[in-house]
Amino acid sequence: SRHREHYREAVDLFRQMDALNMSPSVTDLGNLMAATAKVGDVNTAVSIWRAVVEEQREPSCALTCSFFFALAATESNQRWYSRRHYAASVRVADIVELAREAYVSLPDLGVPHSDPIRSAYLTVMCNHVQRQEAERIFGQLAVKTPFAAETMLAMYDTLHCIDGVNQVRAVVPAGKLNRLAWRSIVRTFA
Repeated sequence: SRHREHYREAVDLFRQMDALNMSPSVTDLGNLMAATAKVGDVNTAVSIWRAVVEEQREPSCALTCSFFFALAATESNQRWYSRRHYAASVRVADIVELAREAYVSLPDLGVPHSDPIRSAYLTVMCNHVQRQEAERIFGQLAVKTPFAAETMLAMYDTLHCIDGVNQVRAVVPAGKLNRLAWRSIVRTFA
């Protein structure tokens, strides 16, 4: 795809900017972070996040969500963004811990725990089968979106957890569930 073909070039351009002491804006970093999520380059995503935190810059909602989606892309649990094209030199346990640390630190960075950020963090927890944390975050969502429900149901499919599927079905109307959510429900019961 176009993203994979030009991704390395985009990373190199950001490095050139840095070498010229032209600090990219948070918006620029958010765009690069979104690209890391699309191609599954966790190492670059982690280095961008750490640079933002070390420089005490306030990360945008988009940058934060992209960071969580990049972390979610490292291991596969039947999710479309799990198809990675870059090897991660970070262990799954470290990724989960990094996601937790980032999520907890967001208020200190001036970023509230909004539903989009909760949903992105939920994706990391579900893809890495962190059931208790995923259930806690899903419970905090003001609006149970089809995407959040689909993510939870995919995790419950992995765990073969009928009780979990029924809990999601109890709070998300059947008409709001997409095809992938229904597939996870059927697979869990089968």
